[in-house]
Amino acid sequence: RCGLGRADSFAGLVALSATLPEQETLAERLPAERNQPIFIAHGRHDQMVTEDTAHSAKSFLEGNGYSPEFHIYEMAHEISGDVLNDLVPWLTGVLPPLEPGA
Repeated sequence: RCGLGRADSFAGLVALSATLPEQETLAERLPAERNQPIFIAHGRHDQMVTEDTAHSAKSFLEGNGYSPEFHIYEMAHEISGDVLNDLVPWLTGVLPPLEPGA
């Protein structure tokens, strides 16, 4: 939620079994440019954060001009190897390369 309003500070956003509360007030703070990469991963069997919550966040983002990469996994409230298999290449494509000696 905080990173959406600060695209200049965040190369991309990752939401793992997360919620997106206060969507009405958040919509008012979104930047004009909405090309920030967003990765959403959620477990179909998550008993802490419902799958509907993940779909709601995706719908909110799409309705406000974002194009999140969205994944539902056969897992609970956790980070599985399948999530990492999708997330690591996504991060590699979003983050700038390290400078030599950094």
